[in-house]
Amino acid sequence: MRIRELKQIYRVSEGFTATLSKGVTVLNSFIKSLKGFSLNLGSKHQIENTIQEVAEILANMVAIGKEKRNVCGYYDVLSGVCGHLRFEIQIPSMTLVKDGNEYKPVVSLHPEVCAVCPFWHKRRS
Repeated sequence: MRIRELKQIYRVSEGFTATLSKGVTVLNSFIKSLKGFSLNLGSKHQIENTIQEVAEILANMVAIGKEKRNVCGYYDVLSGVCGHLRFEIQIPSMTLVKDGNEYKPVVSLHPEVCAVCPFWHKRRS
């Protein structure tokens, strides 16, 4: 891999890290606001705004993930599965395909995984 490509990947990953960090911060704030929601019904508008922020961040992650997935060397277009990521356990909220004793994510259904994947690499032409 050339230096220029590495620098480009680094710049892109910085953006993902910032987006993910903001998402975690907003989500933490959202959870804290839910804890007090039953005691403070006047904050309904604030909770709706927080939900909107989380939804926007997740939508961004899906859009970024779809773009990365489509040019990733590990993405199998026919099966929709990532050929690199493997999990030892089945994750209930994710569609996975069993491969021996491990599970591979079906990233065609979960592009958000690709958005934050540290193993992503551009498919060779």
